[in-house]
Amino acid sequence: MDIHVTARKIRIHTAVKEYAIANVIKFEHLFDHLQRCDIIFSKDGKLNDTKVVEIILHINGHFFTAKESSDDYHKSIDTASEKVEHQLVTYKSKLGTRKRLSPKRKEKK
Repeated sequence: MDIHVTARKIRIHTAVKEYAIANVIKFEHLFDHLQRCDIIFSKDGKLNDTKVVEIILHINGHFFTAKESSDDYHKSIDTASEKVEHQLVTYKSKLGTRKRLSPKRKEKK
């Protein structure tokens, strides 16, 4: 999986980057075909006191996005990764519950 970390008009400490990457890597145990992950850091507000983290996962043509803002990057990373994890779990359960008949079986009925 390719992981791209972007900071918009700010500088991010390497410890925060590593923390975000460690949180994103755990998604690989949920889904095997992760292609790319974008982690975007930014600040919001006039005083730049709100830290915003956006996580975008690319999987087989599907995009899973979570955007979270709080007063700390660690909180934002945790909450956004929980949101993406929930989206992955629901997507994976939908894939497993699809039951389709092959064209040959449809003709027999």
